[in-house]
Amino acid sequence: MTQQVNPLALLSGNNINENYIVKKKIIVRSINNTDKSLCLDIFQREDNTFGFEEYRRDSETNEGWYKVGFFGDNIFSSEDEAYKNACKSVVWLNG
Repeated sequence: MTQQVNPLALLSGNNINENYIVKKKIIVRSINNTDKSLCLDIFQREDNTFGFEEYRRDSETNEGWYKVGFFGDNIFSSEDEAYKNACKSVVWLNG
């Protein structure tokens, strides 16, 4: 028997289900490259740590943003520390 999961209930905080883990992140800074095809989000987690993630989008398809950097598991103690590490890791952010 398959257990039904209410997707709205998953968005209400940290919920642990045998199939899902959802954690809230608040975007504190979002930076786009010049042609707006790449984006870097710096976020704060519920435990007050910070992280960043890189995304891209194809303007021709208009299908939204896709994660490309896979940096989101890195943990930093401040927004500034996350930003400085993003500048070292994301090539277009320095250029």
